[in-house]
Amino acid sequence: RFDNRRNLLHSFDKFRRDIDNVEGSLSQMDNFTQQAIGVLTTSKLANALNVQTEDPRIRERYGKGDSKNFGDGAPRNNEHFLMARRLIEAGARCVTLNFGRWDFHSNNFSEARNTHLPYFDRALSALIEDINDRGLADDVSVVAWGEFGRRVGVPQILKVLGKHDVTASFFVPAIVGLLDPDEPRKIVDAGHEVGMHGWIHENNSLLDQATERDLMLRSREAIEKLTTI
Repeated sequence: RFDNRRNLLHSFDKFRRDIDNVEGSLSQMDNFTQQAIGVLTTSKLANALNVQTEDPRIRERYGKGDSKNFGDGAPRNNEHFLMARRLIEAGARCVTLNFGRWDFHSNNFSEARNTHLPYFDRALSALIEDINDRGLADDVSVVAWGEFGRRVGVPQILKVLGKHDVTASFFVPAIVGLLDPDEPRKIVDAGHEVGMHGWIHENNSLLDQATERDLMLRSREAIEKLTTI
């Protein structure tokens, strides 16, 4: 971790030197680019990322979360939310952060409740309160989103595919088709194919062979009936 931080600091220092050595470079940039370069080449960025200088009461409100990556996803680091607010105050116009990994397969409720939501709820609510307390609410928008759900995503994808006359394959968990039978039928009616994607998006690596086989066969039967294959 120390080496990573040292390398990051070195890259910032080199970037600042390169900018200083290019005569008149900033004057040739538009206002927004100049503002961005100004954040990167002064102490503003380093100060914004150093949450140690923040009021301890504010840091306590956000909490720490967990700085380790969650599986192959991002950390659940609450201090990233605090850094986002500090970056906005330093002049950044848009800040994006990732939080954890939300693909819980069939354990959505228990996994989200036990591993993500307590951290996320605390950090997000603290960020919104902090922005309001500092009088920034009229100038700062906070947007939290994940991957859009199929009710929104599938119709949009079908529209784009139809516009460009492209056929595709959609892999659908059987339970999704049983809950919304019209969806796989619309996919087939539009000229696309539907493949099975498990029964309820279970994690097959955790199943024994007999259970995995049973779920695959049940999934195939359900998809076949839904799409009249």
